Amino acid sequence: MGAPSTSSVKEEAESQIAAALFGPGPYMVIRRQIELLKGLSNFEKKSILRICVALSIETVNFDEDWYISAYPDVRDAIKQENFKSGLAHFRSMGYFEGRLPVNIVFDENFYLGRYADISQAINLGSIPSAKLHFFTRGYKEGRIPSPSYRFSRPCATTRLEIADRFIRTEDVA
Repeated sequence: MGAPSTSSVKEEAESQIAAALFGPGPYMVIRRQIELLKGLSNFEKKSILRICVALSIETVNFDEDWYISAYPDVRDAIKQENFKSGLAHFRSMGYFEGRLPVNIVFDENFYLGRYADISQAINLGSIPSAKLHFFTRGYKEGRIPSPSYRFSRPCATTRLEIADRFIRTEDVA
């Protein structure tokens, strides 16, 4: 049996990962989902992972002024012309370092109501506060900090158009 076609790989990845793409810190969730895809080589899995992460980063809400003020090392790197902007840093490194792209409003009552395990952990004394949990681990786990929170913004380019662009780039490389 031959390798799956590029279009079938895209379609399978799209259906397997769609729910995880646009939440906070989706890299590990996406990676676990890709590992479930059968019949793909490691190269194909890594290619799909790159596409999915790029899709996720493409739609992230981003506040340039906040990012540069929150991360002085990024401001310095921009001054030294290592990056053109905070967004360029976030897309190439900050996302993978777990840096937040915006100042996140946290609603403790919402968080504790939504995540009973966190409420229980606080009651047992294993977590000092819901807010500390969210900013150290929760956002990386894909937990939502408030009812109105949106990690991603609507994207003018569809996910498949972005995927096509990245697959064409992979074909050339």
